[in-house]
Amino acid sequence: MLHRCHLLGVDEGLQSFVTRCIALEHLCIYTPEWRHVDSTANEMSLLSDRIHWCTRLVTLSCPLLDWATWKHLSYLPTLFNLEIEQGCNGPPSLSKRDIMNLSFLNITSLLFQDLYDAADIITVIQHSQFPSLKEFEFNARYISSEDAEKLFHALSRCKACRTLEDITICSFDEGYRVPPNSKPLTPIPHFLCFTQLRSLRLTFYNSHIIHLDNDMLLQAMSTWPHICAL
Repeated sequence: MLHRCHLLGVDEGLQSFVTRCIALEHLCIYTPEWRHVDSTANEMSLLSDRIHWCTRLVTLSCPLLDWATWKHLSYLPTLFNLEIEQGCNGPPSLSKRDIMNLSFLNITSLLFQDLYDAADIITVIQHSQFPSLKEFEFNARYISSEDAEKLFHALSRCKACRTLEDITICSFDEGYRVPPNSKPLTPIPHFLCFTQLRSLRLTFYNSHIIHLDNDMLLQAMSTWPHICAL
């Protein structure tokens, strides 16, 4: 009985595969970087439909999901690790009319990789709770100052204040430039609620400025007694 599988993409063969692997616990689906938008939309629909067959997942790594699949995953008590990789320029957006509030009771590791458009993922986080979350990673090609502040706020409200230990947020495309009149980012006040924080890594390669003064640093050090990396 198969418990672990890595696939190179999403195609029609995925249906017969997952229906024969109800006991699948670890599923990784590779995301090609460049695809046609229409093809990506079809793949999202196909992927979402097939994942509904998987009811014992512990680890899932896959492309962007629709709201119905996010809802399905929120019902899985076995799911501990979730990694989403957008992996294409101009992906289909999540429908705003289908927004729902979700609770992922047992997810401990939540990773978002290679995001071209951070808005959809931020919307998911804004409407989700992760009361067991220990590790959060968010890697985007580019994130605006407005979206970054929305992300900081959403993360602080996702019910992980007593569990979250590691936060990594990165915007790594040097081709994007921040407008000269942009205000400095203020992540630290949002993250003071995370009393178990051990590691906070914020990396912006496109001239975002992070506001941090001596008073704020002193408050952070007294609030985060377990901090090892900042």
